[in-house]
Amino acid sequence: MAITEIISNKEEYRRKVDKREIPTCNILGVNIAAINMQWLLNYLNQKVKNEAGNLLAG
Repeated sequence: MAITEIISNKEEYRRKVDKREIPTCNILGVNIAAINMQWLLNYLNQKVKNEAGNLLAG
């Protein structure tokens, strides 16, 4: 993919993750994801199941 395609597609990108679902902690004024491996695996497992259902139904 050429850099011009990436720039032109930038407006089309739509985030699929609701950032409010991810626990954070504030470190020096920056919100950092405060997760561990088990939380991440559970989150990804749930999201993959939801997305797979959407793909199979379509």
